[in-house]
Amino acid sequence: MNRTVIVFLEDEILAATGQEGRYPRLDRVKRVRLQGQGDSFDRWQQALKTLPEEWRTAPAHLVLPAGMCAARVLKLPYGKGRQLQAMALREVGDSFRSETADYSVIGSDKKEGVEICAGGADPGQLEHFERICLEAGFAVAGMTVPMEGYLQVLRQLDSYWDDTAVYLFFEEGGMTSILCQSGHYLYSGRSRLFSEPGTLDFGTEIVRSLSGILQFYASARGEAPITDVYYTGCPDADFEVSREGIEGLGLKAVPLAPDGRIVLPPGEAASDWISCVGALIGGGRKEKKINLYETNKRQLNISL
Repeated sequence: MNRTVIVFLEDEILAATGQEGRYPRLDRVKRVRLQGQGDSFDRWQQALKTLPEEWRTAPAHLVLPAGMCAARVLKLPYGKGRQLQAMALREVGDSFRSETADYSVIGSDKKEGVEICAGGADPGQLEHFERICLEAGFAVAGMTVPMEGYLQVLRQLDSYWDDTAVYLFFEEGGMTSILCQSGHYLYSGRSRLFSEPGTLDFGTEIVRSLSGILQFYASARGEAPITDVYYTGCPDADFEVSREGIEGLGLKAVPLAPDGRIVLPPGEAASDWISCVGALIGGGRKEKKINLYETNKRQLNISL
């Protein structure tokens, strides 16, 4: 299915059109920097209006900015069908009391249970995102959180299934860290990076964050040692300043390489468009994915 993906970041938007699938094919990608200062929604809307008309032919699926949504990975007893849906909705409701929330299934095993990625956001802000898109000529079909796409990308990596590793996703002034072991999520956190990329202070912030993850893992008495750190969204030259400190923690740093079967336009690298790629990874119409847009509409109709 063809779709348009729009990723909202603090100072820019990322846009992509392409074919959804297990290994998506991106036909076009575009990065638009926000202009001026002031209200973020006004600046996002102006950026949307600069996109050519052909970007408006497919329904838009939005990836919300990390600072305006929340995500949690929850573990449930094994179940399927309506039983799983009831358990998931109950757990999501308990975790997101006042936000509009939804979930996607990221793993299921009869012995170890089900892992879901739950995402939530303020209902009023979801309506605001819909409004700026409609006024810019985009029909909205879905809204999700960045974490869902990150986990979709990770599930295609051999290291996700085989190792105990930390994955770092850099996007515009922030870093999301995800700790996984043998195909299971263990921990995640998001850090605001205040230092200029490539500076010694920048490297110190990265190492400090990783040190905190190692302490968490030690307190949880993890058996298999954390061996590798995979990173994406940060140029190698900027990341290099952290390498010595990472090695001092006993870890090896490696660039994250998304599955080679993912297709991008000539000259583009999947690692530069990771949120767009993640939003386009899907296993078909029956796969349960986060859609805060539909959930918010449904809740509004119930309240009327």
